[in-house]
This record gives sequence, C-alpha cells and structure tokens, in this order.
Amino acid sequence: MSDDARRAHGAPPERDLSEPEGLGRRWLLCFAAVLALILGAPLDVAIVALPVLLVLAPPAGVRLRWDFWRPGRLWPAVLVYVPFALVWVAFATGYLRVAEAIGARVEPQPQLVEVANHQLAAGAFWLAVLRITVFAPVCEEIVFRGYLFGALLGTMPTWAVQLLTAALFGAVHGSGHAVPIAVLSLLFGYLRQRYRSLWPAILAHMLHNAVTLFVVCSWPELLDLFYNR
Repeated sequence: MSDDARRAHGAPPERDLSEPEGLGRRWLLCFAAVLALILGAPLDVAIVALPVLLVLAPPAGVRLRWDFWRPGRLWPAVLVYVPFALVWVAFATGYLRVAEAIGARVEPQPQLVEVANHQLAAGAFWLAVLRITVFAPVCEEIVFRGYLFGALLGTMPTWAVQLLTAALFGAVHGSGHAVPIAVLSLLFGYLRQRYRSLWPAILAHMLHNAVTLFVVCSWPELLDLFYNR
C-alpha cells in the first residue's frame, strides 16, 4: 500500500528501516527494552524504562494514539480474539497432553498457581493481578510487537517477522510454554500489522491474561484439568 493510500485509511506510512543507521538504532532500542524485561526485577524496570523510551523514540510503523480507545475501535480486536482463543485452548490442551506423553510434562507457571490458589496476601494478590493483566501486556507488546517487530521489518518479509517474533516471545516465557505462547502471540502480531497500532495487540493480550486469571481464580480445578495434574 502506498503512503497516500495509508494516509487515506488513517494508517501512518511505513518508515524506511533499510538504512544501516536507522536499523541499528532500532535494534539497539529493542535490545535495551528486552534487557529491561529479563534482568533483575524485569517488569519493574520495564515499567520505568519503557515510557521514557517511547517518548525518545516511538516504535517504527505503528501508532500509540489514545483515540484508538474509542468504543467503536475496540471491538475488532475483541471479535478476533474470542474465536482465536477457543482454538488456542484446544491446541494448548493437546500440546500439554503430547508433552506429557513423551515425558516432557509442563507445569503451570508458579505465579499463576499462587494467584489462582490465593496464596498471596491481599495487597500482594491485587498487585500480582495488576502486573499480569496490565503491566506485563503493555510492556511485552511494546518490546516485541513494537521495537522488535519494527526492527525486523527492515530486514525480512512480514511473514518471517511474524514467525521469528512469535518464536522469541515464546522462548522468553520458558521452554515448556514456548510453543503455545508463540502460537498465541501470532494473534498479537496479526493485530499489530493489520491496524498499524500497538493498542489492538495490547488489548488482546490484556484480555487474554484477564480471562485466564478470572477463570483459574473462579474455578481453580480447571487449572488442574488443563495441566492434567
């Protein structure tokens, strides 16, 4: 799509990341953001670092405008997420059963177990909920569908960017959960590219985490059923 056509549809023109200076700068910003997520107190560092990073150098080729949060603009992301989530649950369940059958059993994430079983004090419980449903989706989408996705678009086709970004996103969540989370992140990448905005991906990510927490907190036995414990 030409830049004129993008403007007519309300989408910003893609930035040219082919020049070495621009590409190198995006990779450096991506690297710094990923470090903020994986070193020390990852999410706490990212919450402080990413807003500063966004002001200094917004991700390439996407919008972070607040007007996306008008009610009529939110439904596309929700409507795409719902059927995808149903298919994903079936896929993830099958994946966990196959992993168990070959002797590579996957255990639920410890933080999810703590929240689902109310093993945290009231203050810590609600802080964990906020971190899982708000802070983590925002930070992770800025890093992976923002800086990383934008940097890779200057070097390879979109389909390859989708696959590589999804693979890396799954990998940082641990080897046991890498495959189902990578498949889930394909949805976030699709929304990012379809709307040229991070907000749809952030919204779908927040919705997924919130639904997951609500289900396992309301019916903890479903967590045992899902992981066949």
